[in-house]
Amino acid sequence: MSVLRRLATALRRTLGRPAGDRFDASLRLRSDVRAVARADEWLLDLLRAGGVPDEAAYDLRLGLDEALANIIKHGYGDGAPGTITVRAQIGPQTVRLEISDRAGPFNPLTAPEPNLARDIKERTAGGLGIFLLKRVMDRVDYTRTDGENHLIMERRRNPGPRPG
Repeated sequence: MSVLRRLATALRRTLGRPAGDRFDASLRLRSDVRAVARADEWLLDLLRAGGVPDEAAYDLRLGLDEALANIIKHGYGDGAPGTITVRAQIGPQTVRLEISDRAGPFNPLTAPEPNLARDIKERTAGGLGIFLLKRVMDRVDYTRTDGENHLIMERRRNPGPRPG
C-alpha cells in the first residue's frame, strides 16, 4: 500500500471520530515551479479522502497554488534555492492550510488590491492571485516569526454565507 493510500486511510478514520478531532499532514517542497503540481496532487488526495466538498476543495487548491506561485516567483525568485512547508489540518468544520517559507518578508494582506474597474490593458500586472485568495478563503492571516513567513488560510468545508 502506498504512503499516500495509508495517509488517506488514516484520514478517513480520523474524520470519523467525534467533532473536535482533526487530521494533520505536512509536505516539504523545494522552491521550484514543478513543486506546485506536486502540492496540488497531495492536497487533492487529502481533500478527497477527507470528504471535503468540491467547492471548498477548488477554493483551497486555488489558494495553495497562488500562494506557492508567489513564494517561488517573488519570495525566493525564479530558480533560487529554498524550501516551503505546507501543513494541512482537516477538521469536521474547516480546512486550514499553513504555508511557511524563509524567503524575504512579504505580507500579502497589505498588498494593494487591483483596480478591476480599469481596462485590462491599463492595469499593472500582478495582484490578482492575492485578490482571489482573499476572496475564496474564509480567513487569511500572515505572521513573520524567527525569519519565517507563515501564511494561514482557512476555508469551511460546507458552503454557506461567508463571514465579513
